[in-house]
Amino acid sequence: MNVIQRLELFRDRAEELRQTRFLRNTLVAYQMKVDMNLIPSTQDQYEVTYTPSPHDEEDLRSFLMLFRRFFWKDDPIINLFAISNLCHLHLTNETYKSYLIKLRQIARYALKPVASI
Repeated sequence: MNVIQRLELFRDRAEELRQTRFLRNTLVAYQMKVDMNLIPSTQDQYEVTYTPSPHDEEDLRSFLMLFRRFFWKDDPIINLFAISNLCHLHLTNETYKSYLIKLRQIARYALKPVASI
């Protein structure tokens, strides 16, 4: 598969992800309620409760099945890092290359496992 075909496939998968019902309907109106309550007999410890907006589990599952492929190391065709590396190799504009570098840094940071408390 050549570079253009890979980029076209990536674009098509990104559009498929954008058109999922979860993004079109649920995420647009998504809200998260956060409640913090002081734990009795403590001065600075809180119990935090997160309550997300209701969503259709099948819509979420469908979205996540597509979304995970963008970060799946075993899928070099649409893996976000593989595509950004491919673009970096072929771009001549240094500003766009610097944007790709920043994108990879942000994605790596976002994908780091959360430390246990």
